[in-house]
Amino acid sequence: MAESLGIKNYNWDKKDGYWVPEGRNCFTSYFFLPDDEEVSIFEKMELHGKKFVENLDGGSACHLNLKEHLSFNQYRHLLDKAGEMGTNYFTFNVKNTECSCGFISKSTLDKCPHCGNTDLTYWTRIIGYLVKTKSFSEGRQIEESKRVYN
Repeated sequence: MAESLGIKNYNWDKKDGYWVPEGRNCFTSYFFLPDDEEVSIFEKMELHGKKFVENLDGGSACHLNLKEHLSFNQYRHLLDKAGEMGTNYFTFNVKNTECSCGFISKSTLDKCPHCGNTDLTYWTRIIGYLVKTKSFSEGRQIEESKRVYN
C-alpha cells in the first residue's frame, strides 16, 4: 500500500545514508510539505495545478486540510479557483470527531459537546475512505499529527 511505502522508503533512504528531510518520518506525494503552516490553500492548489502537473501521469492528489467545513460560497470560491488553476485532482479533508458516548461530529472538536469527554477519536479521509487516525500505522500517526489544517 502506498501509504506505508512512504514511511518504508524514507527509513530505507535514511538507513542507506541518503539525504532525508529532518524532523519528518516519511515521504508524501504532495508538492508541498503537509506540516508547513506558511503554505496557503491557494498555493497548494497552484502547486497541484495545470502549470506544474499538466505533463505528469502518476497522479498526485492535493489534500486541502481544513480546520472546519466552509460555507457553500467559500467552497464554491475554492472550486472556481481550482478550475482556473487546473487543479483537477484534490480533496477537502476535515477531521471528524467521535466520542465514546456515541456523539459524532463532522467537525474537529477538542471536547465532546454532549458529555464533556476529551478522550476523542478522529477520522480523516485516506485513499478515499474515512479511517480512524488511531488505526493508522505508527509512522502515519506521527505524520498525521503534524499536518496543518488551514
